[in-house]
Amino acid sequence: MTEFLDTTDSAAFLAVAGGQVVYRHGQIGRAYASHSIRKSFLSALVGNAVVEGKITLTNRLLELSINDVNSLSAQKQSATVGDLLKSRSGIYLPAAAVDPGTQRPTRDSVTPGSQYFYNNWDFNVMGTIYEQATGDGLYDRFEQEIAIPLGMEDFRVEDQFYIYERRLSDHPAYMFLINARDMARFGQLYLDQGRWNGEQLISSQWVTDSTTAYSDTGSESRPGFGYMNWSITHDGFMTTGSGGHKIKVIPAQDLVVVIRVDTYNDGERVRDSTFNQAVDLLLQARE
Repeated sequence: MTEFLDTTDSAAFLAVAGGQVVYRHGQIGRAYASHSIRKSFLSALVGNAVVEGKITLTNRLLELSINDVNSLSAQKQSATVGDLLKSRSGIYLPAAAVDPGTQRPTRDSVTPGSQYFYNNWDFNVMGTIYEQATGDGLYDRFEQEIAIPLGMEDFRVEDQFYIYERRLSDHPAYMFLINARDMARFGQLYLDQGRWNGEQLISSQWVTDSTTAYSDTGSESRPGFGYMNWSITHDGFMTTGSGGHKIKVIPAQDLVVVIRVDTYNDGERVRDSTFNQAVDLLLQARE
């Protein structure tokens, strides 16, 4: 296992089975940018806001006064919070923190709710909606509702940051700097249906809802999409970030696996096939 990981660009690899660390490799305590895993962190917070009655999935963007640099038509403002969570808003506008090579569908090609397309506009706007609904910064809420109760060792609000690209959009991307062991705690929380040390931090219904596949992504390794970047696979669910960052939860094995890539070194990445091979080696070793 270690020999294999040493041949990859993995910066950290951590496996937790039955709530106990069973394997660690690399710099599990070093914080790296989580890239799109940020969206799953927000999804958990949104779940709590839904339970509190502060966010309603059927609310439309018009009701929430959501617009952008490029104005939304009345049809596009009929998109709901649920559409955004599922990445099915049909709003194909420029957004912050998008890969320059991303090819969006034609702006007015589909109606809201009718088509899945992995869309940073949807995810960034969910950050705006969340902060408007709660009246708080999402990092402060993450610290209070998730990081502190989970005993995250190294999460610091002051380390987190927004990316604004105001010429493109009014809505910033919300970035998370976090390490492998704290990400494993988040995965364990979902494995345990939102419970931690006897306390229900996220409703079990939201865990189920957010990890249900509402769309077929067309990807063999990540075929299903739930609420905000949980990829539903044949053996569980997984959240991913650009370059190869992953939290994978395998309920049948009572297992959480985290892999990180050094985001400070451009060009380093771990492909899905490499990660899957590492997980297979881990499962073989456990047997």
